Amino acid sequence: MHSWILCHALFNGMVATLMVATGTINTLAAKWADLNTAGGSNPVAEHYYDHPFFQAATMFLGERLCYVAFKAWYIWRQCNNQDMSIFGDQKFNPLIWAIPAMCDLCGTSMMYLGLTWTYAASYQMLRGSVVIFTGLLSVALNLGNKLKTHHWVGMVTVIVGLVVVGVGDYVFYMGGSSVLDKNTVLTGDMLIVLAQIIIAVQMTIEEKIMKKYKIQPLQGERTSFEDTIDAFHQWGYSAELLVASLGLVFSIAFFNLAGLTVTLTMNATTRMVLVTSSGIIIWVISLAVGWHIFQPLQPIGYIILLAGIWMNDDVIVLRVKYIRHM
Repeated sequence: MHSWILCHALFNGMVATLMVATGTINTLAAKWADLNTAGGSNPVAEHYYDHPFFQAATMFLGERLCYVAFKAWYIWRQCNNQDMSIFGDQKFNPLIWAIPAMCDLCGTSMMYLGLTWTYAASYQMLRGSVVIFTGLLSVALNLGNKLKTHHWVGMVTVIVGLVVVGVGDYVFYMGGSSVLDKNTVLTGDMLIVLAQIIIAVQMTIEEKIMKKYKIQPLQGERTSFEDTIDAFHQWGYSAELLVASLGLVFSIAFFNLAGLTVTLTMNATTRMVLVTSSGIIIWVISLAVGWHIFQPLQPIGYIILLAGIWMNDDVIVLRVKYIRHM
């Protein structure tokens, strides 16, 4: 019995570590690619890897690997005559995913565009604003989620944290290895926050669909203004760009897989804590490699953001209840 508990705890620890590591690699790989220069089909001999829409496409490829994992799991259970009811009703029109898919495409592309114009740490922090919009939309669309007092306090706290991070990026702008000016950085921050509105619409519609059809999360992972040919050319000229892009693809795949496993074996609250904690690692690494120069408001803003997100997701409330019952 004790050995089983130990193995279970070890497994949970490994999955949690994998989730934090891949969540960190995902952002850092994308930013590393943004900061690299290489030749391509573009008339300019050597230029920055300015391909946010193509980066979004590579991320979708990573998500598509989750669907491959789902189909393998589905076929394996079917061949071994196991219970298939866990997959819910598979007879549904795939077009029900059209609106969430378009939201995913627009929101993710906008976020990667914002990432090219701001710091990796700020990108990770500002993504936390999605809790505000998902909370409001879940109430508006009547998904059965009632916002309590601590949820509202959490959302207000998140807004304060966002303002602190944004003001810090603008007022204490000190460059770093980036060629961006402070107005560009502020624009990037605003794009990331605006993208969270689209992502919130996607998440609330997905929740409504998955509750209705009982669809497995792995099955829901799916998949101009972009010079795709130039992106491929730059891959060929730069091994670093190729490694960064492949890192983005596989880190997304394993991040989603680890996240689902954490939700199933632990809980969604633990998953949210792990997702937000990767921001600290990204901030420290960005400082260490010179992508960002320390500015005092950023850690303050991040602490406020964390407090708001954890309050909104019941992490703090559950912890207080646990301590009271000890």
